[in-house]
Amino acid sequence: MERNFLLMLILPNVWAMCPNGCVCTDNEERETKCNGSQITDLPSLLDPRTKLLSISNSRINMLDADTLELYPELEYLDLSNNEIETLRTGLFRCQNKLLALYLNGNKIARIERGAFTGLNALQVIDLSSNRLSLLEPLSFQEMSNLMEINLSNNLLNYIEQGVFHGLDHLRLLKISFNRLQAVNFEMLAEIPRVQGIDASHNLISRISFAAFSQQSELRWLDLSSNLISAINESSFIELNSIQRLNLSNNMIHQISDINIQQLSSLEVLDISWNSLIALTTSSFEGLSSLQHLNLSHQQYLKEIQPISSYLYLFAFHFASTFSFLQLNAFSGLSSLNSLDLSYCKQLQKIDEHAFEIRSQLRHFDLSHCSLRSLSEALIDWNRLSSLKLAGNPLHCDSNLLSFLPNLLKKLSISDMKCSTPEDVLGWRIDLMVFRKLNSGSSSLNDYNIIKSILDHQFLLIIVSCTTVTAILLVPIFKIYQRMKSSIKKSYKPDLPHNRPAITDTVGYDKRCAFKEVFYSPSEFTASTSSTFEDTDHYTSLMRQDDPYINVNTNRSNERSSIYSQNHQPKI
Repeated sequence: MERNFLLMLILPNVWAMCPNGCVCTDNEERETKCNGSQITDLPSLLDPRTKLLSISNSRINMLDADTLELYPELEYLDLSNNEIETLRTGLFRCQNKLLALYLNGNKIARIERGAFTGLNALQVIDLSSNRLSLLEPLSFQEMSNLMEINLSNNLLNYIEQGVFHGLDHLRLLKISFNRLQAVNFEMLAEIPRVQGIDASHNLISRISFAAFSQQSELRWLDLSSNLISAINESSFIELNSIQRLNLSNNMIHQISDINIQQLSSLEVLDISWNSLIALTTSSFEGLSSLQHLNLSHQQYLKEIQPISSYLYLFAFHFASTFSFLQLNAFSGLSSLNSLDLSYCKQLQKIDEHAFEIRSQLRHFDLSHCSLRSLSEALIDWNRLSSLKLAGNPLHCDSNLLSFLPNLLKKLSISDMKCSTPEDVLGWRIDLMVFRKLNSGSSSLNDYNIIKSILDHQFLLIIVSCTTVTAILLVPIFKIYQRMKSSIKKSYKPDLPHNRPAITDTVGYDKRCAFKEVFYSPSEFTASTSSTFEDTDHYTSLMRQDDPYINVNTNRSNERSSIYSQNHQPKI
């Protein structure tokens, strides 16, 4: 006995080997990770006390039950993205502590009956992205504690009755991206406590009578990207707890065809990417808890306005041309917080009475439609936290300008521009100021109002530009004056009036003699003979150096002659 006990203590340490490309831990977690190591078989010499074994993105093509038997303490096993093709009977017979099993991304096409025997504690199994086309009844019956199963992205055409038998604790079922054509009561009756079902991206066109009659705990249901055009009125009758419903990208023409009025607990509804022809009066009556409604990408939706029953039938008959939303189409939505009507390319008008209760709306998306106008009475615009209007050919008339500019400023939206009339084409709406006229002075039409607004703005722009230009020119002018003054100081042209006639130490200008009268010292009598002699002499000297004097020689001589005649002294 003592010898066997010693062997049990020694052997784990002797046998435990960590393969090349793996990371092994010896602590209490007992983890071995060999992700991307290109291992072809399960290693058989790991610590038998291993709790976590991850060998994803490798080349394992077959699982051996005898090898798995060596690791009875496993709680987490990840063998995703390998080349496994078959799960054989009794493969996991010794993994009664396993909690999570990941086999996604393999080539599994067959699961033999009894393959999951022993997985009594398993809570999560992922079989997505394989090649499963058929599941036999009782395939998962051994996993009584299973809470989540992922069968998405396989080749399933039909799920037989009994496949989910025994899964009383299942909370989440994922069967998206398959080839399922129907959702039937027999399949869902075996999982009454399921809280979430993802059946999107299939070929489902029919939901059987009372298909969800056992799913009283269902919280969310995704049926998007299918071929659904109608849902039986009894299909959703027991969904008392549902909060999220996704019916986007189907073939729904009328809300009344899907019978959702009894879903009083519904909070999020997505019906985008359908072919809605009309939303009749009180289409969403009964959805008092609905907070988020997505109706975007409706290719036929053209107007939201009240119409008669006869016109409605006419519109329904010619769906490709006429589409309407009736008066109070959104009545009953007392908790509505967010509404998305974007990318309804034919939507041109929303009647001001489309909403009966509008106080809770905070987020409104009307982008990329064909709206030309909006009514101030449509909703309580001041309560909005976000508004999207981009991509609409808005006509900037007095009705629109009476509330929209201030609203855009409040929400800091600056990309909205007028499309018509032509005089305001491209003008930012948030910068346009509207002034209501008195009742007695209503002669101005919408065009004149807008034109006066634009004239005021244009004048303001001109004044601003002039002011800026003046501010810029002042320093430029000062710089110019300084440069001009500096040039004058540094440069003086060599003109006659700047050059001295006699260059001597005294610096006396001999040319001044032309204007002087000289007297002899002895007789104090006037004499000018010396003046004229000097003048001729110095003039000849200056003429040699100064072209100015050459040009004006004759004129100087004339002045000298006149001067001599007028200043002859009297004897």
